Amino acid sequence: MKKETDKNEKGAAAGKTSANQGKNTGKQDKSLTEKDGTKAAAGKLASERNGAGGKKKAGNGKGAGKSGASGVGKATGRKAAPCLEKATGRRGISGARKASGQRGASGARKASGQRGASGARKALGRKGASGGMTRDARRRQIHIRIGLAGVAAFLAILVVCGSMGILPFQRGRAVNLTESVLQYEPAVSAYCEEYGIPAYSQVVLAIMQQESAGQVVDVMQCSESPFNELYPQTPGGIQDTDYSIQVGVETFAYCLEEADCSSVRDRDGLMLALQNYNFGNSYATWAQENYGGYSPENALEFSQMMQTRLGWSQYGDPEYVQHVLRYYDF
Repeated sequence: MKKETDKNEKGAAAGKTSANQGKNTGKQDKSLTEKDGTKAAAGKLASERNGAGGKKKAGNGKGAGKSGASGVGKATGRKAAPCLEKATGRRGISGARKASGQRGASGARKASGQRGASGARKALGRKGASGGMTRDARRRQIHIRIGLAGVAAFLAILVVCGSMGILPFQRGRAVNLTESVLQYEPAVSAYCEEYGIPAYSQVVLAIMQQESAGQVVDVMQCSESPFNELYPQTPGGIQDTDYSIQVGVETFAYCLEEADCSSVRDRDGLMLALQNYNFGNSYATWAQENYGGYSPENALEFSQMMQTRLGWSQYGDPEYVQHVLRYYDF
């Protein structure tokens, strides 16, 4: 019995030892398993860290925190997440700062460029406006200089012409007039204005000096003119000096028109008109058609032709132009 009991005890001890060994072996296996799990978790964490580097910065912190917490437990997760969040946050902040700096710099450049462009436009506008005023001022100066040069040239021409006794604007003037003619100058000027030949008033005074010297009532000796409608159209028919001046001026205005006299400086036209005043009967038209204008020769020819036609011993004054020009200076 005792032997059996010892055997049983030995067997129980052996079983207990075997059980303890099994427990130890289990513990070792469990320990190995935990070590392997830790290594695996660490490998997984490293892999996730490497993979998280290619992802967005905001996602790095979140992914790394979750991986660390699930692979190594709460403690490891707590350590890994803050580290990753710090690293990622620094990178994110740094990137954000860089991006913000770049954007800020870019915005500053744009704003500065816009301000600079706006300021440049304003400055250019002011300079342009100033430049425009300057150009206008220069143009005015050029015009003034041109005007002054023209005036100087004109004065030089006047000096030269004056030295030669010829002035380009000279209207001519009556000379060697008697007081009896000069007393009618206001009336002559008024009627010349009325009949549109104010520039010829001095010529009319010269005609008066030649015709009558102001000594008779019909001072213009125009009683035979077709414009005399109040008195007989016979020599000395007009009995009103003022009316004689009126008819004489109207008759001479017609002679100027028939002679195509362009101005008081038109010497040829004026001589044709003067001879026409003396001859009448459209001498100016005849002279232009046959000779192209006045000449002393054709004036004599016309006088002789009219003597023969009318049977008179004398017709007009063939030298009338020369006689009038004794009292008129071109």
